Amino acid sequence: MVKEDTLYRFLSRIRGNRDAIRETDLQISEVMDLIRGGMDLATVRKRLKLDSGSAGILFEIASARISLRNKFTLWDRLWMDHYLARYSTPEEICRYRSGRIRGYDVVDIGSGGGIQTVFFSKSNNSAIGIELNPARHIMSEINSTIYHGDNVSFVRGDALEYIGEMKINSETVIFSDPARPPGSPERTLEELHPSPLKIYDMLRGRTENLVFDLPPQMRWEKISIAGEKEYASIGGQLNRLTLYSSSLRQCEVSAVVLPQNIRVEGEPGEVPVQPDTEILDYILVVDPAVARARLVHVVMGGMDGAAISDDGRRYIITSSDAPKEFPGEIYRTEFLTDANGLRDAIAGSDAARVIPRYRIEESAYYKHRDNLGSGLKGSRDIYLFAIGKRYVGCTRLS
Repeated sequence: MVKEDTLYRFLSRIRGNRDAIRETDLQISEVMDLIRGGMDLATVRKRLKLDSGSAGILFEIASARISLRNKFTLWDRLWMDHYLARYSTPEEICRYRSGRIRGYDVVDIGSGGGIQTVFFSKSNNSAIGIELNPARHIMSEINSTIYHGDNVSFVRGDALEYIGEMKINSETVIFSDPARPPGSPERTLEELHPSPLKIYDMLRGRTENLVFDLPPQMRWEKISIAGEKEYASIGGQLNRLTLYSSSLRQCEVSAVVLPQNIRVEGEPGEVPVQPDTEILDYILVVDPAVARARLVHVVMGGMDGAAISDDGRRYIITSSDAPKEFPGEIYRTEFLTDANGLRDAIAGSDAARVIPRYRIEESAYYKHRDNLGSGLKGSRDIYLFAIGKRYVGCTRLS
């Protein structure tokens, strides 16, 4: 990674200069093409005849852009370093949150690359992003022009000092996406920076409109601030846990499935898993945001079915019906067998590939999958679930 002071000096030279930014942007695009062509930093530097400092900076921003392809629609124009590229909030989440938080003056603590702040500006009276890192502060200003922020500004400095002195009232929302220390075995509010507990105590009596982006695997007993816990997934992958303080909460716990924009809310509950129950016409894999929010019982309300598996990664329901708007994946049951009959069941299912949907050691997954699919000449994919000692072969509907 490029040193922060080196990146800051580079960005300071082009800050506010549209022509210089445009010229640098073209260089970054050229570096991106070379990276995708398989060239490393040394080769890129030699090919473009760059000095070592500029080469490293352009290479880092270019490689960061490439990694952002599935997170932002304007990924090939954004200015981020490797850290921001890894931890920045995806556009789907930014857009959703800006739809939920509307009509306030938002202060974004630790605004990073500025994308969430910009989206807040589109649905609120104003948005201010506060970022301590000087290079990221400049990048957030550039990114704001790319995403066309409205009534948005960025401040460089210590966020806690800033909000300690600013005027705050009932129309102010404080949003914080705190940094996570690397290598921590279990996340707590105290170890996040800045700590949500510190912000909460600091603003007690000034505003109750607090929103915190927390690690989605954090255990509930570690979250001592009251409010709504909202889990969000993108494309079936758990992505965010947002805590809305009491004044902004809509329910006890919720789950948002994106990009389908399906929202499930209610009181958390438990559904007993019955692995020996009858396998029905459909297999439903609950979205991880819903499972993590403990809202499976809400999804199953009125459903003719049962929960049959929960291995910590997939929560599986069998049902006689395929719901029209189900927060998760829907499969049609094609065969049911045990280990002894598995090979024959696969062979008779018109399978071209078999895709296991159960826990396998990562190092053994592809070998196991290839063994299951050996010699097949069918025309469709078969998804294989393991329920206790039974195997359920399915075709995917959604």
